[in-house]
Amino acid sequence: MNDSSQQQILDSFIKLMERESENDEEKQWLVQNSSDDAITETIMGMTTLMLHVLDGIGRFEPVNGITISRQLNIPKGSVSKITRKLIEKKLIKAEYLPNNKKEVLYHTTPLGQDLFILHQRLHKEMEMNFGHFLQKYSESELLIISDFLQDLADTTFVTLKK
Repeated sequence: MNDSSQQQILDSFIKLMERESENDEEKQWLVQNSSDDAITETIMGMTTLMLHVLDGIGRFEPVNGITISRQLNIPKGSVSKITRKLIEKKLIKAEYLPNNKKEVLYHTTPLGQDLFILHQRLHKEMEMNFGHFLQKYSESELLIISDFLQDLADTTFVTLKK
């Protein structure tokens, strides 16, 4: 591979990362497709990670923080902070088990369930559009792309001091 191809791949990768971190397309879609003012207002005060934690709770409820952390691959401390915010926004509720005060199970509230369902609709649309996008590639090209993306996901490009 020549330097030009490598630079083009690097530039595309950086563009993709910037788009992912800066673009609130998901939130925009949710606002545009919500018919409930309470949900719209709530969405505007949420981060994408909060939406994904709510989605995890909606999919696995009743669910504890450790399961959310494992399923979404985010630190337990982050889950604790986010679940507190989701409780404040009245999207989820915490249930403490009678025989174990440390064990907390999370459930969606009716408002949280409505937002969870809307978020599921968004992901179905994204999956459908992604499927259409991939149709322009042959099976052999898709295998190469899949291998590349797996390698990329498993690699870090930062060397940390020990």
